[in-house]
Amino acid sequence: MAIHLRFSMFSGRPNPRYTLSDEESAELKRRIRELKRIDHRRRIRDLRPHGMGEIRVLHDGPTGRLRWRCGAGLVEFPDYPFSFVDTTGLGDWLIGICPDRVLIPEQKRILFDISRFRDRFPSKAEPQPPPAPTCNANPAPDGIPFDPFWGWPPPGNWPRIFCNNCYDYANNQLTDTYSQPGFGTGAIYSSHSGPDLEQAAVRDGLVAVPNCTDVLAPGQGWYVALFTGVDGFGPDFHFMRQDASGCWSQKLDGDSVCDWDAHHNKIKSPEDAVLSYFDGAMHYEFVRYLRTSTGVTIKGSQSTPEECALLDVWV
Repeated sequence: MAIHLRFSMFSGRPNPRYTLSDEESAELKRRIRELKRIDHRRRIRDLRPHGMGEIRVLHDGPTGRLRWRCGAGLVEFPDYPFSFVDTTGLGDWLIGICPDRVLIPEQKRILFDISRFRDRFPSKAEPQPPPAPTCNANPAPDGIPFDPFWGWPPPGNWPRIFCNNCYDYANNQLTDTYSQPGFGTGAIYSSHSGPDLEQAAVRDGLVAVPNCTDVLAPGQGWYVALFTGVDGFGPDFHFMRQDASGCWSQKLDGDSVCDWDAHHNKIKSPEDAVLSYFDGAMHYEFVRYLRTSTGVTIKGSQSTPEECALLDVWV
């Protein structure tokens, strides 16, 4: 039975993956058995330790896939209504066994550091009260209402949120392919610089605009914001979109969407939002505004939901 790891490090670009050897798989199972024998007092009802920086694990076998995740000193299994305290050092061990071709030493160092933080975005979509009208009115009639359950399907279906990134969310398309700017029209970005990412998005059908205040006519779409990642993990990109309320919301990697920044403040302006995570290990800088619509063509390297579920969205 193969066991795969996926390290949640980037908002937009595909994340590193690693398949454990038979010996590593046996050691992982031993550590999990040890963890589950721990006293009940070591278990806590904390379903919010994960997000960027977490490790997602997939067990692939004849009985199907068992998905779980760890990070921030906690381990969360889907069949328990609580999290286990990671007293066995499971997260650090998973980081340490990865070869340099998967995680370079600097990436490992940062993951080791941030594995001890518990400041994460919610790992589960949670009901949110209606946002207070504190943002400027949205000048786009096509603006989409904020929905914290975006990507979460009805019970019994697989959670599509894990197969869609910030670019999918900004364009309001559940492609299930972890879309990359330019890939939908055959010419993906050549680098993670602002101009190259902008040009790739324009090739997909987005329109570069000087601001987000000009009134748009019905059918012209809504405003989104492009950021470049300048963190220690390596280059990345990020998008957020303006909601019908006039406030902005975002989706980091395969996590739930939210309408706050790294300081948990409501995003009134992308230019003023704080997008620096884990003591600056992850940091995104504003590039420019664009306009998108239902007519854009976006896609990622995973061509089917099955491929995406297996290769890039283990939870």
